[in-house]
Amino acid sequence: MNAFDPDLSGWQRLGQPPPASLMDARNQLHWAVQVVASVGYTFVEPTPDWSHTSLVWLARRGAFASQWAPGLVRFRAALRLADLTLMLLDEEGDLHSECSLSGRMLEDGYTWLASAIPLLTLTAEPPSLVHPNLDLPAHPTGDGAAFSLDQPEAFAELVRWYTNADRLLQPLSASNPLASPVQSWPHHFDSSVLFSFDPHLDAEAGRSIGVGMVPGDGTYAEPYWYITHWPYADTPDLPPLDGEGTWHTEGWRGAVLTGSKIVEAGDARAQANRVTAFVRSGIAASRSLLGLSE
Repeated sequence: MNAFDPDLSGWQRLGQPPPASLMDARNQLHWAVQVVASVGYTFVEPTPDWSHTSLVWLARRGAFASQWAPGLVRFRAALRLADLTLMLLDEEGDLHSECSLSGRMLEDGYTWLASAIPLLTLTAEPPSLVHPNLDLPAHPTGDGAAFSLDQPEAFAELVRWYTNADRLLQPLSASNPLASPVQSWPHHFDSSVLFSFDPHLDAEAGRSIGVGMVPGDGTYAEPYWYITHWPYADTPDLPPLDGEGTWHTEGWRGAVLTGSKIVEAGDARAQANRVTAFVRSGIAASRSLLGLSE
């Protein structure tokens, strides 16, 4: 793996509001982004690794977007996180139409997207969108409650988390030909890069390292960075980690740096340096556990 040298001069300071206060906004966005993911499930040719359902971060818009739907008129759907707004983008990436989900239900989002697509593609009938059937965190919006922007500062903070993650992960992805593109998955809602060191083997048999940022989940209520290795090393002697990182060993094994530890670092530069130190040391430790040379 080649050294990566991210330009973190544009890192946005995190911590306002605190990481542990983002759970409700994060869960609302997790449900809302399923509407976006339906484009991949419905229109994009399936791939064995399910990357046709993955999302990409559009930093300029502060939004997650689907893969491109093919056809005479290409399009993609997107969700702008700061104000819970669905967007339909044309093949130039320009905004065709949008719909705020604030005060609306999840089903309203699917209905709007299905009605907006024919207006762009000039087709007669609204498509029958495939709804992702994923096991998502329990939240009232998943049971028919309306979305709410009662905590706008939390949504704005999550934009900063994803923007920072993309700023670090893009050069990491570019550092090695065995790395995947930066992707977000609608079931985990993380942003991540996967290094596959045995591409001739299937995912279960080959060695790999995953690096990413999760905005919180059932394991940690706050955002966190992780570095996982596969297959998991069956040893109690795990290498030390830089940047206040620790090892998670219950249920899954990997290096973790929690959001509160990042915020504790101080200003934007100190936060960026802590995350970078953690990622570098976590990758080195994971390589060692997998028996990979530098």
